[in-house]
Amino acid sequence: MESSSSKNFWSVRECLQHYQTTATEQKASTKIYFIDASWFMPSQNRKGREEFEQGPRLPNALYWDTDDLATSFELFPEQNPAKLQHSFPPPWMVGAALESMIGNSAKSYSYSENENPPYTLVVYGREGTTFLPRVWYVLKQYYKGTVKILGGSLEEWINEGGPVDTNILENSLRAQDLVNARNKQHASSKNNSNDTEENEYDHPLVSKIAKEQIVDQKFVQMVVELRQKYCSNMAILDSRGASGFASGHIPTAKNVPFSTLVHPDNTLLLKPKAELRVALTEALGEDTFQDLQKTPALLSCFSAVSACTLALALDELDEFPEPYMYDGSWNEWGQDPDTPKESSEESTEKKEEEKAEKKEANEEKETATTPATEEEPDDIPPQESKTERQDSDTTPPQESAGTAT
Repeated sequence: MESSSSKNFWSVRECLQHYQTTATEQKASTKIYFIDASWFMPSQNRKGREEFEQGPRLPNALYWDTDDLATSFELFPEQNPAKLQHSFPPPWMVGAALESMIGNSAKSYSYSENENPPYTLVVYGREGTTFLPRVWYVLKQYYKGTVKILGGSLEEWINEGGPVDTNILENSLRAQDLVNARNKQHASSKNNSNDTEENEYDHPLVSKIAKEQIVDQKFVQMVVELRQKYCSNMAILDSRGASGFASGHIPTAKNVPFSTLVHPDNTLLLKPKAELRVALTEALGEDTFQDLQKTPALLSCFSAVSACTLALALDELDEFPEPYMYDGSWNEWGQDPDTPKESSEESTEKKEEEKAEKKEANEEKETATTPATEEEPDDIPPQESKTERQDSDTTPPQESAGTAT
């Protein structure tokens, strides 16, 4: 069987081989399920859900709508009073969505905390799909089993002779359906005098630490204070396009446009590892790049979507600790009047001020160490002026092909 050097991707041919093998053996321990993550920019004038329902699609696939499967204000007003976009879904919703695809067998296994479910999830998209890594990231964080990405499009799968479903679906899974089913289940439990409150993590497919790396505004405020006051090595990375980042960002953040990480001819794929390393080093500077290898980064964008592409790139390189993901991202931080903010112009001015202060401090130190009287031995060599090391923040950010969420 064809093997891959990628940590997260299966080539189309490799995935097809795995799928055909498991279909022949009919072993639950090697069962593969497909997740359609097709999502398009408004300018593309395409609807991922509609194309999924019309077909073709991979066999028995589930459509994962990033806009819909979330902690939206409409469905969860108490959990999302700020009406943030794309807020990560509650764990129970992810478990229920996967169960709708896998069936009742999803709950028939008794998994221990160290045991993975017997299913591999493969995330795929159609040609032109943007931000597929968001679905990969959600599943990687929540699902206890293995998650892979199809290293090619649905169209490439078909060209390789892969099987597809072509029947037209009247509808596909929506978050409202899952909420209604859960509410009905809770009502039934109350009628049966079952007062046991269901934990949102109580699903055999969902990890008990599903949202451990997904952080809120308080966490980010703490990181900003630590960086400003104590020079913390935890880097804040913003994956929006250069223009969006320049207009405003979290203080001390550095810009790594997601477009510099994806393949220029195929947004479903990342650049080769060597090119990813170069892109990160050029955007961050050598010092910050080395810091990433020791201290988890904090990732942000507009609404925790394109930042998942950055998370995927870091995971593919496999030399960094797992980063934190700011759920609210700039969508939350930017609209809060009490949060500190920077623009690129302000950042430049601040760096110049810091340089001037360092220079003045060095000059004062040199003056203080200069012989004060002629009685001082005149054979003491004058102290050499200290050359300031250029801060890696001055590395010009790469231009992006556009803004990103």
